[in-house]
Amino acid sequence: MVFEILRHTPMWVWGLLALLIWLGLTQWRDREVTTARIVATPLAFGVLGVSMLWPALRVMPISAALWLVCVALAFNVAARWLVPKGAGWNGSTQRLFVRGSGWPMLLILATFLVKYAIGVFQVIQPATASSPSFLVGLAVLSGVLSGLWLGRAWATLRLTGLRQSSAPHNAQPCP
Repeated sequence: MVFEILRHTPMWVWGLLALLIWLGLTQWRDREVTTARIVATPLAFGVLGVSMLWPALRVMPISAALWLVCVALAFNVAARWLVPKGAGWNGSTQRLFVRGSGWPMLLILATFLVKYAIGVFQVIQPATASSPSFLVGLAVLSGVLSGLWLGRAWATLRLTGLRQSSAPHNAQPCP
């Protein structure tokens, strides 16, 4: 059955996976990024998270509230615990120095795999895919992933000086 699922997966999905793996691998090295780059990836994956929730909203509108709760909880966790260590704002170049990390790759792969699994499940078991328990799980997974993306982006953006009154404890000038 797994072979059949993989065989019937459209080729563009494998191209997308290759692109996402490449994007994740770029996150493993130290780099300087613009604030636009800090925001772009989490927003793209946030849209993907909302798209995962869309089927649930049509069948079970309360899932939107559950999704928002999960986004808020995961956002708070990520904003506190996924602050990039050793990062710092370079005011002269208007770029943020960020140390390489495996967190983005983990979030990228988790988001892709959840979206892929949802698609497969909706094809193989369409009746079950519209059940309340499936939709609750969908809202929770989508909310957690979206919240982690947004919380990590917020934690990173804080290092740029958005909060002038208190610099994060790990902010350092760029080398």
